Amino acid sequence: MKLPLLSIALGTVFLSSTAQAQSTDCDFLKSEVARLKAENTYLRNNAGKKLTASTSAQPVATTATSTATANVQKEIVEKVEVTIARCIGNRKTQTVSVELLLKNTGPTRDLQFQQITGVDAAGEEYRTFDIQIGSGGIRNKVPTDVAIKTRAVIPKILPATKSFQVLTCMVFSDVNIGRTINLEFRNVPIVWQ
Repeated sequence: MKLPLLSIALGTVFLSSTAQAQSTDCDFLKSEVARLKAENTYLRNNAGKKLTASTSAQPVATTATSTATANVQKEIVEKVEVTIARCIGNRKTQTVSVELLLKNTGPTRDLQFQQITGVDAAGEEYRTFDIQIGSGGIRNKVPTDVAIKTRAVIPKILPATKSFQVLTCMVFSDVNIGRTINLEFRNVPIVWQ
């Protein structure tokens, strides 16, 4: 009769440890679901679109007139400095390329943007999921103490728009998995070419 009681006790211990492991797995899966939802939204919005010169990895040409860096703005998110390098407008394609510099002061980590949103003086809101961190996509590794360029192309902006009153970058948190952090930049000029 002792054998069945021992089996029941071992089964209870096994089930209890399995429940704890499932709880940890559940938390991890919830964070992965949130990350994948953002990625799916990006892919859905860009399905069927061909890469053009404005959305490819081609570097944006520098000109002597690009004074968008005169008002240098920095934000820090979980030991990563995010600096607006410049905003260059393309009159022909009616897009604005936002260039950011990311510098990680902590250990090498993955960084993922969810979206970038700009609001102009007339209250028009523009949003993009077309974000490229370095040579990667919307998510990439950011090494320690190395500046990495990030480009975002915001479509459907008329050349009459001279600046963004607010430019918000949503970044996924590494500390609070599944949550986003908003980085906000004010009065960001657009240099049209």
